[in-house]
Amino acid sequence: MKHSKTIFYGIGGVLFIVLSGLMFFLSADDPQPKTLEMNEATGSNNEGSDSTSINMDSINNPNAQEDVEAIGDYEEELEEREQVAIEAAQEAISKVSLSISLTEPGEQAFLEHARLNQIYMGLIGERLSEDEDVDAEAEWMAKELSTWMHIAKETGDFEYNEEAFLNYVSSEALIENDDLATTTMLHELKEESEVVYHRHLEYHYLKSFIWHSIKDVYSAEESQQVGETDEEYSFRLYLRFEQKIIEYMIDTYPELLND
Repeated sequence: MKHSKTIFYGIGGVLFIVLSGLMFFLSADDPQPKTLEMNEATGSNNEGSDSTSINMDSINNPNAQEDVEAIGDYEEELEEREQVAIEAAQEAISKVSLSISLTEPGEQAFLEHARLNQIYMGLIGERLSEDEDVDAEAEWMAKELSTWMHIAKETGDFEYNEEAFLNYVSSEALIENDDLATTTMLHELKEESEVVYHRHLEYHYLKSFIWHSIKDVYSAEESQQVGETDEEYSFRLYLRFEQKIIEYMIDTYPELLND
């Protein structure tokens, strides 16, 4: 059984790298905030947000009161979801020992925060795998992030700088545009320690920062082809980088593929 699960994680891990890479690239190329559902109750109703507009709407539209009540119900539901996320984040943090001595990104920090995130996702019902798989999944994620840093340095002259990273996260509004689960965990970790907060930011956004930092190096090595769109060109460059990630992980971590 152990041998079968090892093979499963090995093959699944390679597929995970490919799929997570595709998801990363597509999300990085899409400026649409993930928190759209949180804005629907307020942003799309700005024109009728004041009491005068609501009163006028109730006169002109017999369904206006129902709309207002629906908004109220949604806001109440959102508050409940936020409370569930807060409690789950606090419980997950209590179950994982996070090292405040890890002052820069690395495999150990990635492992701790991958495990934290896996436990957290399980508590809020957003992880499909079994609880016993948490450590194996966290190990894959930690090694993948470590490989990103290694390959980026080797092929793109990448050097991590925390100040540049934090500036990038802020300028790209990555936190503001992320989902409720992620922003809640980040908030709770910031209350705990700036160090673990920064390590969790890296867990979520380091890939985006790395690709932002090295994509010009890759574009300098290979020109855009005739008839190729900018999106196709960017994706082709990214696939070259991701291929190096996969090859390195297969060569460097054979224990994840073999019993």
